[in-house]
Amino acid sequence: FPMRRFGGNGDGAYVLPDIDRAAIGPIGSVFSAGVGNRKEFEDELLNLYGARSYLLDRSSSESTLRTPLSAGQVLERKWLAADSGIDSISLKDWVGSHTAGTERDLLLSVDIEGAEWEALSSAPTGLMDRFALIVIELHGLKDFGNPDLYRRKIRPMLRTLFHRHSSVHVSPNNCCGTVMLPSLGVALPKTLELTLVHKRLLPPE
Repeated sequence: FPMRRFGGNGDGAYVLPDIDRAAIGPIGSVFSAGVGNRKEFEDELLNLYGARSYLLDRSSSESTLRTPLSAGQVLERKWLAADSGIDSISLKDWVGSHTAGTERDLLLSVDIEGAEWEALSSAPTGLMDRFALIVIELHGLKDFGNPDLYRRKIRPMLRTLFHRHSSVHVSPNNCCGTVMLPSLGVALPKTLELTLVHKRLLPPE
């Protein structure tokens, strides 16, 4: 795919296939968990493609966002988690509260500072199948070197993530340096950004 960075050059911007040149099709609703106070990524997708955005972050508020909420953008002050609670919501409940269950042109953006492993590991396959594009920041990669943590925490989420999607872009976040994994004999970035595309949208080999 020809790739393009959306949302500027700072934190909160992500690399996606170039929507106009990559034959991806229209972008429907955007579900962004962990926006902090920046939503330039969602602003650009709204301005270019009319994509509605559902923003999720317990620590954010309408008054602290760097850019004001536009028509077509909704902010919910909750954490993304494996199960819904007073201050949290599961991916299934979050998406289900805003969509009818038939759209397959959704975009998922996740930057939740290490909570992604648990929050996404139990997401139903049918739900993940509805996301045409996924951008996610992976944290705590030092745990790849711990066999027990890898089996319990990391592998279940990776299986969920890659069951119907393939990675088309990967880059280290330059914020945090690297970590050495002596058990594997390799160094990994502490934080990694991934872009995934649904396998049904991949060009034929």
